Amino acid sequence: MFDSYVNSNSYFNSDTSDISLKNWTPCVKKLKEEIENQFGDKISYAILHEYRSTCDSISYHSDKEMNPRDKIYSISLGISRRFGFRQKFNDDKTLKTSGPPELELLLENGCLAIFDYEAGMKNYKHSIFKGLKRDGHSCMNDPYSSCKGGFDWCGCSRINITFRTFY
Repeated sequence: MFDSYVNSNSYFNSDTSDISLKNWTPCVKKLKEEIENQFGDKISYAILHEYRSTCDSISYHSDKEMNPRDKIYSISLGISRRFGFRQKFNDDKTLKTSGPPELELLLENGCLAIFDYEAGMKNYKHSIFKGLKRDGHSCMNDPYSSCKGGFDWCGCSRINITFRTFY
């Protein structure tokens, strides 16, 4: 979702090749305005991701469209998930291609995580890890549930809305 002045070609992500950008829905627009009022930044666009189950994840990446003044405001809705940051470069300035997170957070339902250009693109990569059955996936132990790790709203799924400034 985006403001009218945002060029749809300005977000270059392979995951969006078949997704057309949309105008703000009333609910997402209200969240956008709350963030703008609270933090004083102008939100230009938002990306909505659905993690259908604890099996869905995003590997370590940097947000290549970020510029030095940009920020990301990330709202988590649904099941809690582990989120990690790790440095992009080794001490010798070579690209780091593996390793554990240097910072790990539990993103719970309703939480807001904020990060800037340094964390989102320049110096760090971030990831949403695959979950385990014990990570709040209660339907796995319920013989009467129809989910079993599927795609309904039993509490296993998560929606993430990343509101972004675009200076």
